[in-house]
Amino acid sequence: MAKKIKCSNCGETITYDGKVCPHCSNDKSEDKERYDKNNKRSILVFLVFLFIFFFCAALNKLGGKDTEPVVGVTITEEPVAVAVEIIPTAAIEKIVIIDTLAKFETQLRKTLGDGNRDINRLTSVEIMAEDTLIVVIWAINDNLFANSISWGGKRDAADILEILSNSTFGYEKIQIKGTFSMIDALGNVEESIVVLAVYPKEIIDNINFENIDIIVDNIYDLAFDGGRIHSEFE
Repeated sequence: MAKKIKCSNCGETITYDGKVCPHCSNDKSEDKERYDKNNKRSILVFLVFLFIFFFCAALNKLGGKDTEPVVGVTITEEPVAVAVEIIPTAAIEKIVIIDTLAKFETQLRKTLGDGNRDINRLTSVEIMAEDTLIVVIWAINDNLFANSISWGGKRDAADILEILSNSTFGYEKIQIKGTFSMIDALGNVEESIVVLAVYPKEIIDNINFENIDIIVDNIYDLAFDGGRIHSEFE
């Protein structure tokens, strides 16, 4: 059976094969890469659970069951040698991190929603620096008014931090990068980073997201060194 993926541009279910979506001609490469990553994560999680199952079964066999003695017969129990391959703790921790990252990315896509520009709303989610730094890159939505665009970017940033605060990551800090289509002095249009901010975990842990309006207004001030924010998005 042919593998199926969902086009991130038009939302149609399409075949894995080929380079572009037959409905909207969107490049499939990112969707195929995301499909392959999810498959690998699922396989890793399945292998861990399979190992745990067989490990528990082996322990039960070693423990043995109660046996009723037969008159005149002496029963001698001999130890049974069972070879059990132990998965290193570091490998198990890595699998847990990958699974947590996948859940975090899924929640981000759900919260940020679809973009209103011809670009993926969530560009990438990565964990770096020995699993201590989370990097999120997203596209800020367009709007009729400049103030609405900048406010939308701030709200996105606050939503990203709130989702992270509810996750089980053992991170130290998060770096967020918001992009927008900008025109340079020569009239060239390019998707550029207009929001670059880093937030330590201790800051995020102390944010009261119930007062979201206040948090949105001050979201960049809470960043390490105030972040690097384009003047049109402050």
